[in-house]
Amino acid sequence: MPEIIVHCVEGRTPEQKKALCADITAAVTRHFGTPPEAVTVSIVEARRDSKMKGGRMFSEMSAAAPSQRQLWPPNRPPRMPPTTPAAATLPAPDCGWLPGR
Repeated sequence: MPEIIVHCVEGRTPEQKKALCADITAAVTRHFGTPPEAVTVSIVEARRDSKMKGGRMFSEMSAAAPSQRQLWPPNRPPRMPPTTPAAATLPAPDCGWLPGR
């Protein structure tokens, strides 16, 4: 019975938390072969004045616009086209965890 605990700073909507838990449950089910009923996901939220990153309290950081927030994984350079005819026939790898791929 896998249990996943997500630690984050408060501020997400109930809809965002529900979607995250559903995605995590689906991933564990797919990769561990367990039924969804056996997966437990908990979100532990910390107040902004109780969590620090890079030596600064979250409460001291400005609330960046969503377009300015650091995404994980960091932005990568665009994929380069295949350089050999053999590589052109291979299917693109399926990362699975990246949205839209």
